[in-house]
Amino acid sequence: VWAEAEPVRSKLAAEPALRTHVLATVASGFASTRDGLISFLDNTLYATQTDDDGRLVSVTDTVLEYLKVNDFVEVDRGGGTESLSATGIGHTVSRLYLDPMSAAEMIDGLRRAGGADEDDGAGEFVRTAANDDLEFGTYARADESDGGTPSDSTGTHEPDTVDETPDASSSSDVTPLGLYHLVSRTPDMYELYLKSGDREEYTELCYEREPEFLGDVPSEYEDVRFEDWLASLKTARLLEDWATEVDEDRIAERYGVGPGDIRGKVETAEWLLRAAETLAGDVEDVDGDVVV
Repeated sequence: VWAEAEPVRSKLAAEPALRTHVLATVASGFASTRDGLISFLDNTLYATQTDDDGRLVSVTDTVLEYLKVNDFVEVDRGGGTESLSATGIGHTVSRLYLDPMSAAEMIDGLRRAGGADEDDGAGEFVRTAANDDLEFGTYARADESDGGTPSDSTGTHEPDTVDETPDASSSSDVTPLGLYHLVSRTPDMYELYLKSGDREEYTELCYEREPEFLGDVPSEYEDVRFEDWLASLKTARLLEDWATEVDEDRIAERYGVGPGDIRGKVETAEWLLRAAETLAGDVEDVDGDVVV
């Protein structure tokens, strides 16, 4: 009780939190212009803890650009002011309290599941560091490239794991693993780490089940993106094992996690899958039944 108070840092210093709250501020109508939004943020704890006067404006513009590029926010520069309004899907994302980057990832995957063309506006956006800033950056559409040719090799499976690998004739169907992997690669899911020896095992599994993924597999030469993809696959595989009623002790041993970790992953996945189902009903060219 008598100890010195610990320092308090604003969560808005983290990019996911700022994305979420900027969208919520616009969607709620609390700020309807860029100047109004910056004025609002200028009165937050984050602003008082930022020494650089231009930083708040810079990171706000970065987040607004991301929200605009993903059709969550509309910016009207007519009349000498930059008016802001949330789109229909932007309102939905804010209501679901998703990180907008999670929503963008899921929408892109759902459009792929619905057979949308890669040139119709759907696509993966990646963050590129701006001014050596490790917290905030600018956003650009990733170059679409083939992630490799599916291998004929067979992944290593425990005997009690149900093999749900689809036949080539049904590769266009959405599978549970595809959906588990989609939500596992969002920022709202804390994915499992790849341990020593995991890369080879999950690379093999990745190419074996590549037709199920709702998105393009990154090149193995893109080390960070490819490892993130495999970590998401490992997380998705845990969810698949749980859904197919593999014994909890076997899951804990196989993935090096505790029962609480399993429950946490499952609850987060349930929330994200429900959110994906809601988003599917609000996005054009997407069949809402793909997530059901």
